[in-house]
Formats: sequence, structure tokens, C-alpha cells
Amino acid sequence: MATLLTLLEHFETRCGRSLLDVEVADLPADCWESAAPGLVAIERLNTNGLYPPIFYATMSVFATTDVAASVLSIRLVNSAFAVALITATFWLLPRRLRPALIISVVGTAVPLGLFVLASTNPSSWAFVAAAITWVSLYGATQSAGRRSVALAVMAVFGSVIGAGARADAGAFAVFAVIIVALLASRRRRATLVPAIAAGAIVLIGGLFYLGSTQGLAVSSGLDQSRAALTPGQHLSNLLGVPQLWTGALGGGRGLGWLDTPMPAVVWVLTCSSRFSSRLSGSRSG
Repeated sequence: MATLLTLLEHFETRCGRSLLDVEVADLPADCWESAAPGLVAIERLNTNGLYPPIFYATMSVFATTDVAASVLSIRLVNSAFAVALITATFWLLPRRLRPALIISVVGTAVPLGLFVLASTNPSSWAFVAAAITWVSLYGATQSAGRRSVALAVMAVFGSVIGAGARADAGAFAVFAVIIVALLASRRRRATLVPAIAAGAIVLIGGLFYLGSTQGLAVSSGLDQSRAALTPGQHLSNLLGVPQLWTGALGGGRGLGWLDTPMPAVVWVLTCSSRFSSRLSGSRSG
């Protein structure tokens, strides 16, 4: 993260504007100064310490000197992995909970889900982990015997691949535990196995989150050397929060690394469909 901040500060100093506000292709060549401290030319993306290690360690098995073949292999593996996990979760769940899995996956797959699931980005694992962790843990609270144990194991496995790919997926897993606790409180069932799984998920999510620089602000605080935000900037951030919600639906500045913009009609239709589904669910409930 420190390297990324150094890069952003370098371009802002040299070019007089933020790298986040312009397209890289539009930057003049003199914005780059190879002798600047803290910047090193590399042949690969250096994620050491930035992301948790599990995703990149696993995908490195399929990385070769043939870049095109490596990308295709990783895409195929991630696609098959997602399908296998969702399918396994579907058959493990009690019949009445299966629609919850399908609706949540399909409802969140367009456009961001489909964009990242078959990608080389660690968000692919974070997405599928978010899809299976909560429903598996909830299914474990509504089941007994081997089914409950199998679903609990699936929930823990989902938290491992999610938090092991992106630190913020660890936070999502902890949030899933809270949601399941609220849902399960309505129906009294045996909770020992799900409780153990929930504890493991919280521990795994917390360790991965604090173990990478993505969660650095939580463990070490904000950078005190940078100027404090003004009241106007705080207000701007507050008013911009909905953009975080619509970003997964095609709004904002684009998908991926903000490099794949979506037509406005995409987020209009996806937001409308989510609102309609939520309204329909409220009425039926």
C-alpha cells in the first residue's frame, strides 16, 4: 500500500493532478521520473503484503512464461471452481433454502459478478465466498447430523478462500456471521456445530484482514502525516457513499480497476431490478 501511495503522490507532484482522475493513456511521458525515490520498474504486479497470499499462491501454479495461456488457464480454473462450489452448496442445502442461494447469486452476478468470477483478480474468490459463506452457515443452523457438519465446513472453507484472496472479504465473512445469528435466532435448533464454525469464520476473517496492508488503517490508524480532511471533504465523502453501493451494479467509474466503464442503462436497470425484488420480498414477507 505504501508503494501505491508513493506512486500516486509522485504523479500528482509531477503532473499537477491525481492519477485517479485521468486515464493513464492520456498522461504525458514526462510525468514519469524513473529516478524518483520509492519507485521501481518491475515485470509483474507486486502484491507482496498488499493482498492475503492464498489466491496468488494458488494461481501461481498456472502461471507460465506464456502469458496468454496462463490467463486462459486461470480463467478456466476460476470459472470451474466457482461453479463447483456453488453447485456443491446447492445440493448440501435443505431444499427450502436453495432458492436463497440461487436468487442471491443471480441477483448480484450482473454486471460485477460475471466480470470478476472468470478473471485473474482475487475478487473472483471474494465474490463466490460471499455467495456461499452466509447461506452455508445459515443452512448449518437449520439442519442436523452430517448435513449440518458439511454445511459448517463449507462455510468455513468459503471464509478461508474469501479472506485468503482479499482482506475485506474477511470483514464480509464476519458480517455474514452476524446476519446468520440474527436469522437463526428466529428458529431454535442445535447450534454447537454452527457456533464452532461461526467462531472459526470470525477468527479467520480477522487474522487475514489484519495480516495484510489492506487492513492497515484498522491496526495502525490513518497516516498522520497527511492533512486532515476538511468539513467539506467529509460531506463530499458522505454524499458519495451511495456510489459504493451502485458500483457493483455498474455505476461509478467502471468495473475492475475502474478501467471498464458501463453504459448508464446498466446500473439503471440493475438498481431498478434490485429495488423491485426487495419490494416484492417485503410484500410477500
